[in-house]
Amino acid sequence: ESQASESQATSLEQPDQTSPGETRGFTFDFNSRQPHPILSAFRDSQRSGLDTAQTFTYWRIEPGQAQVVLRFTSVTPGQMGDPAILLHSLGNGRIITVATSGDAEWTALVAKTGAYVALIHELLSASTGGGVSWLNLSCGQSLTLPSGLALAGTPQLFDASRRLIALDRDASSESAPTWRSAPLFEPGVYSLEAGATRWPVAVNIPAREADVRTLSDAEIREKFGDITIDIRRGSFDENAPNSDAAIDAANDENSDSSSGILADPRSFDFGWVLMLALLILAASEVLLAHRFGGTKSPRLSVLKKGRA
Repeated sequence: ESQASESQATSLEQPDQTSPGETRGFTFDFNSRQPHPILSAFRDSQRSGLDTAQTFTYWRIEPGQAQVVLRFTSVTPGQMGDPAILLHSLGNGRIITVATSGDAEWTALVAKTGAYVALIHELLSASTGGGVSWLNLSCGQSLTLPSGLALAGTPQLFDASRRLIALDRDASSESAPTWRSAPLFEPGVYSLEAGATRWPVAVNIPAREADVRTLSDAEIREKFGDITIDIRRGSFDENAPNSDAAIDAANDENSDSSSGILADPRSFDFGWVLMLALLILAASEVLLAHRFGGTKSPRLSVLKKGRA
């Protein structure tokens, strides 16, 4: 990891620490409303602990070409703090560098169990993809075969309908040349085949398709390009085919004068009819049981006492 960091022109200096007389350390400059994508699990979390955990000792790092995920708060107003977490790219992999240690003498973050465990989990998830992350895509992404993938022949990509999708040889990769497809916009399970080996490729629908939040009236108008929309609640057009007035009119036309039953085009409720039939059946069963059950009313014997 140290060699990878040096290859990204990242220089390390001596640890920066608070003076022995000070008890307050550095905190993370964390904005829960706009976190880095790696820290998206902490979005809108007001009491995550990342913004209050104190760090007493850390390595001062010059990021170079690395991406800064999180910074420490600056002691000088108007200046950015030193990097706390860096993201490096090395070939097809990622390297995470944390400027402090997991020791309680360096940082109090380890005492915040929930935030510390969640932070380590998100950092590991961002740096490792399980070796098959290239098989899990979103609509609009291209399939890029890893340079170290063992192929028994020329790879071919098929969609769910077994239509062949072209794969182009990509020689612009920093490592060995690889294969790349055009952006895949149709969701589904694709099939990558090379010789007798087959890999299923999942192209998922965009995440916005799973957004089921309720929109306000203003947001609905904005989504439709600020057009004029007459939004009604609790009232319907009397001339509409499915309105109550139209249904009542249809009932009047289709009413049976002999039975008095109205034909509702929406549905017909048989519940009351079934309940009446069950009531008649239960009453009949009680009458039959009383008639043929063989029980008789008890007779009362009156004893008369004679006079002595």
